[in-house]
Amino acid sequence: MIGPTISSNTDRSNSITPAQKLLLALRFYATASFLISAGDVMGVSKSAACVIVHDVSVALAKLRPQIVKMPETNDEIKELHKQLYGLAKLPLVIGAIDCTH
Repeated sequence: MIGPTISSNTDRSNSITPAQKLLLALRFYATASFLISAGDVMGVSKSAACVIVHDVSVALAKLRPQIVKMPETNDEIKELHKQLYGLAKLPLVIGAIDCTH
């Protein structure tokens, strides 16, 4: 889904693959480290890491409408409240990310 959006427009044999770009960005997000540290893992410069994290971030943000769904009516909100309370005893919650609250 995200691969074509972040693929390089080059036929060079040493270009960074979309999977590598995604992994670099995820490492940056997860560790809250510096770009130079994230780039070192993939063997790219700080400036290249910056471009990659930016491109992946923009691509992920564009996917938000397809992935993140918010309730639109009061009935949907009430139903989600009931479901999440029944599932995990979470009062007045309508969603969770990564199984956390």
